[in-house]
Amino acid sequence: MSLNYGLNSIRSDGRLKPTDSTSAKLMIKTVFNTYVKTPEQYDNSGKVISYRLSLIGKIEFIDLSSGEKFVSDANITGNSLWFPDRESEDEALKRAIEDFYRQGIRHLFSQVEW
Repeated sequence: MSLNYGLNSIRSDGRLKPTDSTSAKLMIKTVFNTYVKTPEQYDNSGKVISYRLSLIGKIEFIDLSSGEKFVSDANITGNSLWFPDRESEDEALKRAIEDFYRQGIRHLFSQVEW
């Protein structure tokens, strides 16, 4: 699974401008440590019809001019619902990655005044 889905989420937010490392001022460092697939809904026969996918990790924002943390680290859980009869698990995981990075960007902007 590509983390480009996270980059797409950052781009669509519009408040940060992803760029190459030579002109970047801020680096986002992400460590995913847990992936959980939990049954969420069942049909009348007891078959699972949806799962909650949770991608759990830590996100850091590093000021590249000083090498210091720009804001405090955040432990984040990105979630999505997966309906196996309608889509692949990868499609639902993409949404969990996007949710993870949306929350990371929200954390960043809640910690500083621009």
